[in-house]
Amino acid sequence: MFVVRTELSETCKDLLVQATDFHPIYGDGFADHLPMALVALDRLGASSARLHAFYRASIPSLVRLEFANQPLYPSDAMGDPSGFASVRLYFQRAIVEDGPELVLRRWLPELVPGIAAASLHGLIRLGYAIATSNNAEMASGLALWTTAFTSLGPPGLLVDEAPKDVAKRISQLIADAPGMPGLIADRMIHTAALPSLQSSKSQPKQLELADIADFAISAYASFDDFTLLHAVTATHAFRVILPYAADSTVALRYFWRSILIAALSSGVPLHRDWPRAHHDRQSWTDIAARAVESDDEHVIKLVYSAFSESEKYSNPLYQFAATRQAGFGTNAGLPDEQVGR
Repeated sequence: MFVVRTELSETCKDLLVQATDFHPIYGDGFADHLPMALVALDRLGASSARLHAFYRASIPSLVRLEFANQPLYPSDAMGDPSGFASVRLYFQRAIVEDGPELVLRRWLPELVPGIAAASLHGLIRLGYAIATSNNAEMASGLALWTTAFTSLGPPGLLVDEAPKDVAKRISQLIADAPGMPGLIADRMIHTAALPSLQSSKSQPKQLELADIADFAISAYASFDDFTLLHAVTATHAFRVILPYAADSTVALRYFWRSILIAALSSGVPLHRDWPRAHHDRQSWTDIAARAVESDDEHVIKLVYSAFSESEKYSNPLYQFAATRQAGFGTNAGLPDEQVGR
């Protein structure tokens, strides 16, 4: 039976320290996945040599960070990417002085309404940091979320529907709306502003995190879409941070809105019949071995999140999606006529 590592290796810890030298955003607004990928690789059983090789291959595209001399209070830098280094310094000092739990409980209520920050990567990076008790990464995750803060509006009105039914109904309403290119966050902002979505009831009356997790993995398993992949990894991260949210119900409502809008922004025809994913799948041991050898951070992170969520929810779709993402056949388990493209 496959088991993830519960303690980070010394190699991983050392490389995470080195990774703090880089800005969380590079290129045309892409998020730096290196810290999360290193942790996922380590959890999945990567050797010291493999971790070093992945680190060396990743850093040429990243941007060296200029460190701040003075801290900047987070509320003064919401949505201002130029403040990252100074806000991180604030969080670094606050975590030392007050402890990570107090800092999380203080700031998460303010950050949750901007959960789409950096295409959900502020949330994801913070989730990894909390899961590994890494205070330096926690400061980086909080600072990224703060300075990339992205509001998608209020959670929305209640409706007596399941998450999938909400998504299908609104997808039909916006089916003819023009999309837009760009990063996931850009498309989410565009979608959230559509009049038909703003006027639609979008919050299931009965909503638990398990319901959102089921929607995310069902949609990703059906359509194999890059944005929906992030819905799965973000849901995994949100499960980690949720205990620190002062009002878990409010946090859950904002999170569902972000996942719904991410799914709608993907352009996937959620209003049509969803392709049915077969449950053909490889063993977690074989999936993890493939992921460890991958140079694609999204493969690595999806496999790690899928295993973690599978342990929590016992949904076979996680193993199916990980099998496909790890490269066991282009569309492993999906008949050709049911590929969700």
